[in-house]
Amino acid sequence: QQASDITYRIYDWGRDPAHSQRPLHLKEAVEALDYKQLNSGKTAFERPRNGSVNLVAEDVFHTNLLAFDQTIHSEYYYVDSFVLYVCVSGKCTLKYNGKQEQLAMGECILLPAEIKQVEWVTDTYCEVLETYIP
Repeated sequence: QQASDITYRIYDWGRDPAHSQRPLHLKEAVEALDYKQLNSGKTAFERPRNGSVNLVAEDVFHTNLLAFDQTIHSEYYYVDSFVLYVCVSGKCTLKYNGKQEQLAMGECILLPAEIKQVEWVTDTYCEVLETYIP
């Protein structure tokens, strides 16, 4: 999807097309499609063992994959932003400032910018996406 001043209506949710006053733009939408695939959209990387690997480094955000089966530590002294964690595999405990939060596959945690050190503890294999504003 790209920024545009044009909108093509290809479906009118909840309205009977035979009785709708709003036109559909099927022909225009098909003509606007670009069928060329520039790349697969997948990021090539090697899974780290008890560490992290960068997946995306854009001007507006960075995303890393944390992969671990034992305790690891993360520091955010160079980051002046919140950190969003999304667990994509396994389960773990995030420890910070004498507190802790459980995190399981499909769950997320938003870490405030004021917290600069965390500890990840698990008794199984765990993968967590880590996203922040650089």
